[in-house]
Amino acid sequence: MGSASVYLPEREVALLSIMAQFARAVERDDRVAYWADQAITMGRQSPAAGSVVATTTFSILPHLVVSGRLIEFFDSAREAVFTTTATQCLYRSGESDFLFKELDIEALLGGRGSADWDYAEQHVLAFTLVPLAFYLGTLSVRAREHTGAAEQLRQHTERAIALCHEAAAISLRADDWREAARLLEECYENNPVLERVVQRANTYTEDRRALKILSYIGATLQRAVVLTEACRGQMAVLPYCLDYPLRKESAYRLLLLPFVGAFWGWAIAHRRVCFSPPAVVEREFADAANCPIHLRAKRMMHVVANGLGVRYTRVVNDGFRQWEALEGNASGNGAPLA
Repeated sequence: MGSASVYLPEREVALLSIMAQFARAVERDDRVAYWADQAITMGRQSPAAGSVVATTTFSILPHLVVSGRLIEFFDSAREAVFTTTATQCLYRSGESDFLFKELDIEALLGGRGSADWDYAEQHVLAFTLVPLAFYLGTLSVRAREHTGAAEQLRQHTERAIALCHEAAAISLRADDWREAARLLEECYENNPVLERVVQRANTYTEDRRALKILSYIGATLQRAVVLTEACRGQMAVLPYCLDYPLRKESAYRLLLLPFVGAFWGWAIAHRRVCFSPPAVVEREFADAANCPIHLRAKRMMHVVANGLGVRYTRVVNDGFRQWEALEGNASGNGAPLA
């Protein structure tokens, strides 16, 4: 039998996917995007490559956000989460040989309205709204001094709000998507009042955690926000985001780290009297920006919390403990929804 007779195009997709994972491992984010794009484009021509495409898509989601490809980002997050949830259903049933098989997603999930379907809907919200919160948050800080960033923020926020309404039209969690649109308007288009936003966020049930994270990050964006409250609010959600859904190193590098650096860099530069002692905090924050990248965000938050005098308050201290517990799993290996 000739080699051509056993050739399967989906196996070539797997090779491209492996190249994307390798690029991620060596922190070449530009090549992650290149190889993942190649794998997804080829994979969509082969229905049997669905699970490979889904795995690869998680690697490219951060790149889609920061490049402003929001329509593709929303669509890709939903497709990847639903496919991955379906493969987990297969795995739970004892089947493991499904890497190159065409999947009937709706049947595997038990149809619309099933518990597995709702599980997927919850995770779509998380893998969409959490990256969006950090990306728009970074733009919000940059827009304070750069008109180009302000226009970019306006355009991308308006587009994200419209996409949330479109998602509501097809999702069984339509209320969550409409609430997300409302939060985006309140926190990224208007001037949020932290106490009001957080108070409402604390009424969300556990299955609406994505909305709580969007609220907590967005609520801290008011220029005159009380910085001690901003630190508490961010430390209440940052460790969870690092574990899921910003578990991939590229998500940390492209989304979470730029937000922490931009937000607190601006605060230290423009509201330095809030920190004690200001000169020491400035120096230590600058030093933190030069430490190994995987430790950088945590080190920055340590400097901030110490400078604000909230390092050992309950929420902040618990946040650092969770963060430290995650460091052993920082490589992000494993199924994103596990």
